[in-house]
Amino acid sequence: MLVSFVTGALLLIAIMLIGEVKDNGGIAKVYGAVLAVLILLSIAALAGCIIRRLRKQHRLTIQQDISDRKTREAAFSIRGMMQLIQTLFAERVKSKGLSLQVIFDPILPDTMIGDATRLTQILVNLIGNALKYTENGEITVIVNGEHRTATSIRLRCYISDTGIGISKEKLPYIFEHFKQTQEAMLPDYGDPGLGLANVKDLVILQDGDITVDSEVGKGTTFSFSIPYHIADEPLFRYIHPAYIRGVSKGDRQYEKTVTGQFIALIPKRLIELREALQANDRHQLSLIAQDMKTSMAAMGVTGVVIELLNEVSGVPLNEMEKKIALIEEICTAAVREAVMFNETLAE
Repeated sequence: MLVSFVTGALLLIAIMLIGEVKDNGGIAKVYGAVLAVLILLSIAALAGCIIRRLRKQHRLTIQQDISDRKTREAAFSIRGMMQLIQTLFAERVKSKGLSLQVIFDPILPDTMIGDATRLTQILVNLIGNALKYTENGEITVIVNGEHRTATSIRLRCYISDTGIGISKEKLPYIFEHFKQTQEAMLPDYGDPGLGLANVKDLVILQDGDITVDSEVGKGTTFSFSIPYHIADEPLFRYIHPAYIRGVSKGDRQYEKTVTGQFIALIPKRLIELREALQANDRHQLSLIAQDMKTSMAAMGVTGVVIELLNEVSGVPLNEMEKKIALIEEICTAAVREAVMFNETLAE
């Protein structure tokens, strides 16, 4: 209210001075200078008022959004989420000649309870920024768990890139609303400040923390953590391309051969599994399941669907249908990612 009054008063004085300047040419220069200062002060005061209102409105919107998160909290698969995010960025990563690596702590529980939508927004924003400011090299996402108990865990994510980096002088300001960090970036890239401010709000208001470390010319690493509950039962058991090439030790030709075998073999086995189920042939189901386990083990696939395959022939028919449907869903997603991975290796 006070700012609005001062702004109005300054503008009124400026208008009165305009009349004085017109009536008395002798002091026009003096009045003109004073007039210019008053106009600039009034504009600055008005702009400051607008920015403060925008900040307040933005934070109120975020707080209202987060206050409703209890109604949105549900079980979600962190590995499934990351697979979707990798798929979302696949074309951009490929077009820039980069790689997007995701590394999970092996003992991290897959299914957690929380606001998956907001976590996705945070990850997409940070990974998107990393891609935006990286021309060569890779983006690496590391997903760990901290302070785990029987029912809860603090999810810790690191998003690192080999991009242009941010100067030490600018780092303290990159999470501020409407704060320009342009000098730390290249002119062609634009300013990421508003998006990063939103990310910080989403993290902090979920009882989380976020930090950044960067060096010009070497890259940037964002780290954030958010607490979640651990679900009693996992939603899915995903196969990630990293598991398919688990024993490759970086041999690209070996990786291409292994994933090629996976792409060629698994869809056929899924068809055979479905046909045996429809024929109610338990013996054939057991043979196919055993063959799939052997083949996956030979290709370096870790025990992602092994438990399901073990259970296929030993459960009632109606439960068997559900297990095979889940195997088909998991393996189909794995084949789709293996195809994408093999296309990258072929380049």
